[in-house]
Amino acid sequence: MQTRPLLIATTSLAAMVLAGCGSGEEPAPAAETVTVAASPATQGSPSGDASAAADAAPAASAEAGLLVPALTTDVASTSAGDVKAGTFGTPDGTLTIQAVSTADSVPGTLIGGAEPAYTPASGEEFYVIEYGYVPNEDDQTPATELHVDSNGTKRLVEELDQGEGTFLVSLPSGGEGSQLVVTADGHEQVFDIPTLARVADPLTDVYLRPVIDQDLTDVLSYGPKSVGDGRTYTSDIRMRSARITPYVPPQIGSQGWAEPGSMWFILDSELSYDSNDSGWSKRNATLTWTVGDAEPLVEEGRLWSPSTDDVVVSVPDDTESLTIDVANVGELRALKIGESRVDFGSTSFTVTFADE
Repeated sequence: MQTRPLLIATTSLAAMVLAGCGSGEEPAPAAETVTVAASPATQGSPSGDASAAADAAPAASAEAGLLVPALTTDVASTSAGDVKAGTFGTPDGTLTIQAVSTADSVPGTLIGGAEPAYTPASGEEFYVIEYGYVPNEDDQTPATELHVDSNGTKRLVEELDQGEGTFLVSLPSGGEGSQLVVTADGHEQVFDIPTLARVADPLTDVYLRPVIDQDLTDVLSYGPKSVGDGRTYTSDIRMRSARITPYVPPQIGSQGWAEPGSMWFILDSELSYDSNDSGWSKRNATLTWTVGDAEPLVEEGRLWSPSTDDVVVSVPDDTESLTIDVANVGELRALKIGESRVDFGSTSFTVTFADE
């Protein structure tokens, strides 16, 4: 295996310790120093033998569960193996676990200890974990947090922001019972440390599909329709974008996470009406959207307004193609005849999200 230097924290970053074995998330006090077991070889040795005894003494041990969330000083480490699946999609962005390695010891300056170096506590290993995070452009989505969980005790590493990071944690040997937990708005995803892989999660697996967002150029055209005064009316609905997602962001709606086995289909469009003559105005519109096999969704109001909400429909999470039918009824006001209800009928189009 390849040995390489990584970055670890200076003494200005106090070590954090995983305390106890209980479940739940508990804050860890910053450690000014590390509690160590004094070596018998350094106690009561004749002064003439002090140097030899120090050479023979084992290195001091760090506290069990040591956690240093931000590393900025070099430490030698050895790769724990290739990360097999380390990409996580969240409402706020994309996290990638880039590398996992182990270290035999850490400098005492890392944790404010008096000894030159410290080895892991009995039955534990030092793990050094590198990651990168790319946020979405939307700043209204809930934050993504990275935690480390060891045998039911979960600790916060960082609320993620753009860029790369490295942290060190002392875990049971082989990473037994240990995992990274990625949380966002109450939903958790897991990276299993012993296997170096993300645990499959059908809900957020949608984020990992090859196509989840696309611009559209489809135009649904309606009419011409006459209302009896010589005027004819037409209507267009221009499709602008479509996406599939397990989570509806707050600026679009309040739906949040999808139910298991489903995902959200979100469609952005623009409605317009026109006539072959002047002297008329738009009053109201009713659009009935039938997306695949889902129940029809009815929208009413001044739907040509830029502030119109996007269409949001729940569909099965294995959906790859959707046919969308749109029935269009406009309430239009014209001189001499007043308001008229114009039924333009319906038309449809298909959008595809290949999952290969």
